Amino acid sequence: MKMVKGNGILFLCVVLVIPTAYADRCPTPDEIRGRTIAKDYDWTVNERTSLENILSVKQSIAVRVMKNGEFVSCRYTTERQLIRLDGVPVQEKCVITVSSGDWINTTTGESVCQEEDTMQCLFNIECQGDHP
Repeated sequence: MKMVKGNGILFLCVVLVIPTAYADRCPTPDEIRGRTIAKDYDWTVNERTSLENILSVKQSIAVRVMKNGEFVSCRYTTERQLIRLDGVPVQEKCVITVSSGDWINTTTGESVCQEEDTMQCLFNIECQGDHP
């Protein structure tokens, strides 16, 4: 009986932890300030946004997967303005899909995360040929 119980717990841990272990999320403000954001994405900001403003992000406030998975949009507050950091997968022929968290889909092809803690808004890159 102990073997079955132990295997059941292991299976439950694998099912609950592994799918999110490889999921992506928007960079934290600390990662942005430390310039250690994920390199799987080509990150861009509005051309009128200064490096000083980017490096002064305070809090992540919103996450959206845009244009049916074409890119992810991460939004942050600073002392002066809102910052929008958009990420497109570096690898070609890939889309971004939601992984976990509370998301709603809009009629315009956006998936909007509803989590209060935006670090719970997880997403994945899926590329052509990843699935049979």
